[in-house]
Amino acid sequence: MVATILYAPKVGGKWADFGSGGHPSSWYDSLPQAGFDGVFLDTYSANNADVVGALQAGLGIMLFQGYDITAWPVLAQASIRAQQAVSFAESISYPKGGTIFLDFESCTVSYTEAAAWINSWAKVVAGSGYFPGIYVGAPEPLSGEQLYSLLVGMMHYWKSESTVPMVTRRGYQVIQEDSNVMLNGVFIDIDRIQMDNLGGLPHGMILPKVVTKPEPKPSPVSDVSALKTQIADLEAKNKSLQSILTAIQRDLKGA
Repeated sequence: MVATILYAPKVGGKWADFGSGGHPSSWYDSLPQAGFDGVFLDTYSANNADVVGALQAGLGIMLFQGYDITAWPVLAQASIRAQQAVSFAESISYPKGGTIFLDFESCTVSYTEAAAWINSWAKVVAGSGYFPGIYVGAPEPLSGEQLYSLLVGMMHYWKSESTVPMVTRRGYQVIQEDSNVMLNGVFIDIDRIQMDNLGGLPHGMILPKVVTKPEPKPSPVSDVSALKTQIADLEAKNKSLQSILTAIQRDLKGA
């Protein structure tokens, strides 16, 4: 995998998220032309070709893990799924400190069960050197206060297009503006990056920009005839100085 760097996306940046993978590099090349700064890739469906295609197109990448409604009632699934997300992140050299979001929607368990599940998932992610984040979809059992206070160490919140609670105190860093938009044959959702109420931003990866120094310009070559003239002038001045020095020495001897 190519060498990448950790970075915070620009505020106001336009990002695409989608739950499919295996798209050709030409599709990723088209995204900057459509005004996108980056993509959210699903750890379940994306592969190395998606990652390389996005990076080489100049796009940033952040990761999320798609939801599975059968997993919410089973607490043991939290750590299993978290490890899958971490394993994918490490396989693509996702920088430590990057954000991995959990797609939290279609969840009908109690808020205490949901909080325990999310915290268990987040513990594995954080323990692996990444920052856990949560995509808040619908339906889900947590209020804005519970999203903020029951989720241990959660700092990154992503608001879906659905009607969901505002996260108490912190707010959201990613806002989903539109969903199921067809872009060159692929259904995507459109998101916008913002700084949350506490000044926080998610982090992802991107290729470092290569700064090339301009080639030094060669010194201009003077005209040969002009050089000859300058040399002649210098020789004449030198003779004049020699004459003056000789006269001074003669006067000193005669004194």
